[in-house]
Amino acid sequence: MNKLEEHLAAIESCVTIGEVRARLHGIAQHYGFESFSFVDVGDPAKEVPFFITTTNQSWDQDYRSNNFVHVDPILPVVRRSNLPFLWSDIPPPERRGKRKPGGQKVLEASRDHGFQNGLVIPIHTTDRIGRVASASCVFFWKDEARKLEFALAGGKHDLHVVVLYSAQRIIDIMDKQNGRVERYGGRGGRLLPHGQLTDRERDVLAWAARGKTMSETAEILGISESTVEEYARGALRKLDAVTKSQAVAKAIYGGLIDV
Repeated sequence: MNKLEEHLAAIESCVTIGEVRARLHGIAQHYGFESFSFVDVGDPAKEVPFFITTTNQSWDQDYRSNNFVHVDPILPVVRRSNLPFLWSDIPPPERRGKRKPGGQKVLEASRDHGFQNGLVIPIHTTDRIGRVASASCVFFWKDEARKLEFALAGGKHDLHVVVLYSAQRIIDIMDKQNGRVERYGGRGGRLLPHGQLTDRERDVLAWAARGKTMSETAEILGISESTVEEYARGALRKLDAVTKSQAVAKAIYGGLIDV
């Protein structure tokens, strides 16, 4: 069993939100991150969104008491992005007039608490009737900046898949608590609402789960890159996935592919 498989198995074994929180914290620290925060960003007007965090209590209190969730410059980017990014990738908030922008206050406060950077993973899912839900998972970095590059080289792909997998586990746990027992694809164990994955679609997702690009997958399978892209699009459609990484997480979660 490789490391990604170990992480996913650990998340799969969780039966409470608290257990998911603890497992994901351990995975974050495995890759050198200090802690993580998971927040629902689908409704900007919501006063207190769903929130899971393992950051220190002082930062958590600062973030909540100052209502940073409503001015955090990272969250608007999450709502319109699919791929992971770093805090340092985002231009600093523009200052207009004498008042300090709320986004600048958030970033300054994060530095005051020792956070040097953060890996942000956007999460976008759709339910059975097509409604989109969005969330953000941030992994907080406190070590030297130069070490972050090495951590990302070894863990960015794995963390992306783990976060998307964890998001579905959280949904499942909350559904069971609310008396609903649905997984991807609807009722009665029917995993896919739009037909079964073909062997080639599973192959493409399996190699993507191992971190292979479209061109690398094409070379491995002995087919053209455009054909690989066609299989990937078919898999995304059948899995109701927004991104390739989300399709991978759904396929692993549903037992359709192995890592």
